[in-house]
Amino acid sequence: MDIHSTKVELIRLILEIESPRLIERISSLLKKETSDFWDELTLEDQINIDQAIQELESGKGMDWDEFKKSIA
Repeated sequence: MDIHSTKVELIRLILEIESPRLIERISSLLKKETSDFWDELTLEDQINIDQAIQELESGKGMDWDEFKKSIA
C-alpha cells in the first residue's frame, strides 16, 4: 500500500472512531511524533545552542582531541 492510500485509510478509520478517549490518544501521539525537539527546549537552551553554532561558524570552536585534553 502506498503512502497516499495509507493516509486515506487512516482518515477513514479515525472518522469511524466514537471514543473521545481514543481520539485524544491518537491526537497526542500525532502531536508527539510531529513535534520538533527544538520546541521542547527552554529558551535559555535555544539561545546557548545558537551562540555555540555562531562560535563554531566563526572558527572559535576546538577540535575533539583538544577538548579532551582540556578536561583531563
